[in-house]
Amino acid sequence: DYRDQLAADDPATKRTGKVPTLRQFSQTYLEYAERSSDLDSDTTKYYRYGIRLLLFSELADVPLDQIDKKMVTITSFMRPVINRSTGKQTGEWTQCSKTYSQQALRTLRVMLGYAVEWKVIDVKPKITIGKTPGRDGRITQEIEDVILRELSGYRTKRAWLVVICMMDSGARPGEVFSMRVECCDWAGRRIKILDGKTQNARRWVPMSERMHLELSTWCHGSEEPGWLFPARTSGSKLGHLNSINHSFRAACIRGGLDTKLVPYLSRHEFGTYVMRETKNAFMVANAMGHGSAEAMSPYQHQPLAPITEAINRRNAAAVAARNVQASQSS
Repeated sequence: DYRDQLAADDPATKRTGKVPTLRQFSQTYLEYAERSSDLDSDTTKYYRYGIRLLLFSELADVPLDQIDKKMVTITSFMRPVINRSTGKQTGEWTQCSKTYSQQALRTLRVMLGYAVEWKVIDVKPKITIGKTPGRDGRITQEIEDVILRELSGYRTKRAWLVVICMMDSGARPGEVFSMRVECCDWAGRRIKILDGKTQNARRWVPMSERMHLELSTWCHGSEEPGWLFPARTSGSKLGHLNSINHSFRAACIRGGLDTKLVPYLSRHEFGTYVMRETKNAFMVANAMGHGSAEAMSPYQHQPLAPITEAINRRNAAAVAARNVQASQSS
């Protein structure tokens, strides 16, 4: 593929005077992504739809080296309206939501990174992407108790277990869905994540005592290879559970919680809590599958109280020192 040609110093990959447009390069990148062993199917699907949105935009036929921050900032992303009953386009277009727009921008940022790596362009423009909607909150202990209570029924047992796994291991929802029995190190209290979106994501995550008890009971003591959370139907393409969104939202409604809460926030709560308790950024980054401590920044929701208390202690010490100085001078 293109990466192999670069490694072989293939003349066909050398820079020429003509830089490909985003439309032209997207085909090259998509072919690479679909054959790459570094990307799982969900990630490739994400980028495929991001490319689709990009090709609907005014950026599609712009040469890569002319795409800059200003141009990206003023680009508005649109998508065709689909008739749900027929699956066909209606001919109408609608403005993309913030989530879809961010998907397009993330895809663009990734492609431009590869364009620099493959020497198609010299410089990657800085593209700013805001926070993803619904991922800036926390699942506190009180909220967790309500969600688990509302998910404790027989029909939602799998969703209940998935939430526990996310809360206690910091794994992404997709990583929990694809956990396998043979990857559970019961004695070592850890689980191997095989299908991570990056090399760093393929890692061991901790298994709390609560997870150990519930998962071993769920498996009935069996160590036969297979999915921890198999799909309900044998015809599933993935073979395992792929979403708990419906059950999670229903639990929030029944429990009187904010319906903007999403399962992914369990990962945020994990990152916030273990960082506060361990104060070991390297260890927490490894557990969460991040390549650096900097990548953990979006997952930190630390309270301001310790900062306030520290400043209060400093001010109180300054006042006490002034009082002592005043008493000595008098």
